[in-house]
Amino acid sequence: MNDLLCDACGRRLPSEHWFRTPGICVECFEKLPEQGREELIRQRGPHSVVSGTQAEKEPSQKFTWKTALGMIAGTALGQYSKINALIPAVTVGLSTWLLLKVLKGRRLLVARVSGALLGYSLWILFGLFEGLYFEVAIEVVIVGAVLVFLLVRPGRESLCVAAAWLTLAALVNLNQLITTAPGSGVHRALVVHVALRFYSLYLVYEAWQALASSGRTQSDASSIVA
Repeated sequence: MNDLLCDACGRRLPSEHWFRTPGICVECFEKLPEQGREELIRQRGPHSVVSGTQAEKEPSQKFTWKTALGMIAGTALGQYSKINALIPAVTVGLSTWLLLKVLKGRRLLVARVSGALLGYSLWILFGLFEGLYFEVAIEVVIVGAVLVFLLVRPGRESLCVAAAWLTLAALVNLNQLITTAPGSGVHRALVVHVALRFYSLYLVYEAWQALASSGRTQSDASSIVA
């Protein structure tokens, strides 16, 4: 429910507004002339305007292949890595939930990938208890810089930087993984590292798509007003 955003300005759509305007907030919708409103509704198609009850029910009713794949992968990861998967699941989950609550506008579009990066940073801080001071410090600084860039300038440039770092880190972790004995504690932890890298890369892709969609909607609205 918190994921429904205004396509024009990126703000959350309050539940009472879901059925009143076609995918944008009331403020943005009211800025359009009457003809522009009709044109926007027509462009969005017959499914753009739904009742509040339908809008609230729709997200919970969807079960896609992505959901199924996520459940299977999560279960397999938990079975193999056990506590190594539990801690980052908690830190990433809480970080994502918090950012979805506090971020607004375009920053909300990068909330999930930012939550994954923040949760990952919190998880690797546990490495301090194992004496990995230098390794942890280096990665926390890099991930922190990427996270700040995402939140200060949520756009394609920051997403490209995040994708580049995640890809490099994933390749390093994969190289470490294939040289580590399966079933060992280090191998279990590395599997989680790799899984989080690829999960974060997928979230970068989703954020990219959301930002692109938001930009197209703003362009469409501007052309209609003009």
